[in-house]
Amino acid sequence: GLKINLLRDTLRFIVASLGERDRMGLVTFGSGAGGMPLVGMTTKTWKGWGKVLDSIRPVGQKSMRADVVEGANVAMDLLMQRKASNPLSTILLVSDSATSDAESVNFVVSRAEAAKITIHSFGLGTNHKPDTMVELSTRTKASYTYVKDWMMLRECVAGCMGSLQSTSHQNVKLKLRLPEGSPAKFVKISGALHITKRAAGRDAEASLGDLRFGDKRDILVQLSIAPDNSTPDSVPTDPWENIISGLEALGGPIDQDEQRTLSVEELPLIQADLSWGDLLRDGNLTQLPRPSLLAITMLPSSNKSSRPPSPPIPPHPHVVQRRMELLTSDMLARALTLASRGQHDRAQHLLAETRSILKGLGKGGLPPLPPPSAALPPTPKIGEAKGSPTDSSHPSTILSPTTPNMPNGRRTPSPPRALDNSPFSPAAGIDHQTMAALDHELESSLEWIPHPAIFGRDARKAVLQSIGVISSQRGYTFRTDMEGLWASRIRGVKRLAEGSKYWREGGREVLEEEG
Repeated sequence: GLKINLLRDTLRFIVASLGERDRMGLVTFGSGAGGMPLVGMTTKTWKGWGKVLDSIRPVGQKSMRADVVEGANVAMDLLMQRKASNPLSTILLVSDSATSDAESVNFVVSRAEAAKITIHSFGLGTNHKPDTMVELSTRTKASYTYVKDWMMLRECVAGCMGSLQSTSHQNVKLKLRLPEGSPAKFVKISGALHITKRAAGRDAEASLGDLRFGDKRDILVQLSIAPDNSTPDSVPTDPWENIISGLEALGGPIDQDEQRTLSVEELPLIQADLSWGDLLRDGNLTQLPRPSLLAITMLPSSNKSSRPPSPPIPPHPHVVQRRMELLTSDMLARALTLASRGQHDRAQHLLAETRSILKGLGKGGLPPLPPPSAALPPTPKIGEAKGSPTDSSHPSTILSPTTPNMPNGRRTPSPPRALDNSPFSPAAGIDHQTMAALDHELESSLEWIPHPAIFGRDARKAVLQSIGVISSQRGYTFRTDMEGLWASRIRGVKRLAEGSKYWREGGREVLEEEG
């Protein structure tokens, strides 16, 4: 049928897109016979690809077993039997299975983690059950992609393929430590694929997965610092100091007195180190030359009323924006839980409130942003403006295009400057395009949550994908604004996504010539 033809077409595109050192195997599953390897790990120059791909046929009655897990297990067997392994190994799992058994994934996940293999899953059509695939992909630090439109399968797989071919760092881990003398305690670490804290509470590790050229990861670390309750009254008095204080009082206040008597102390707060697998050294573990240390200045306590209170430190706009991203992802996940319990009204109310907070960027406990600084010069646009954290060549600068036809088309770049009225950003530094994409995800969910049957059949799968895209800051296609924000950062994703659009014109002929 049409679905099998599209699958063959996608596989032909993958074969043609393989690099010189890439190898690919093929496993079919879903029939009563279970998973079956059709091709071992083979390069693109093998002459039998065309015959094997043409031999793929749809199965009849699907097995009632968890065929997705079984197929992943056979694929793991195929990878483990290699005589020589590449530094980067992954499984692309495409399924339209209507059965789901998320409890049976533990064995496959443990094998994949031990072998450093990721499992990217693609749910094809609206009838598939996504839970098993989401579990496999999430726990192996990969991604689940919902392919509602069958015709988009080639583009979705192409984006993932381009991302894999752009990998620069493997299995990246951010190691955080509170050094000796630090007054801080870990409260919350968010934004990573997985968080591990040591029992003592002074060390934590955030898993970031594989990074690609142009990638960006924002990890929020929330610390608490115990207030300094010591006051001058609690310090034992020294008679000699009393004499000196009395003499100083006779001379009246002197501006330099406070600078002379008060001591400023610098304390280490948190230490961060990064480790990853170096692909140029066969995946050997590599670390930064030296860790980064953040220290803070602690001013001594004083009961003098002459000292003005320290002004509160305004939150950085990038921190606020990442908070909004994670808030959206967390509330979407919570809404799915409520919907699964039949509480669709509460889920709808939750997302509506989240959307309101998103537009306000200050409502619901989040601190307001500082006012725009007019002293900073405007940031010139470099080349074509990208409009969000999607410009890989300038990762620290957010550029936004100006649309003269729209009344609110002008958006603010970072560093901050004054901006026109915007429904999302009351101050500088917040990317309008990112906020609009987040709002669109919430709006789409709100549209279908009141209709449980449609939501469970279609929209729920799209929400599951959105949660992964937002929280992991990874996207492989340009189907939605949220995916496009992150997919456009990776040159390999853009290259293969563009190539997949023109595959229809002559892809098969090219494959036959190469075969």
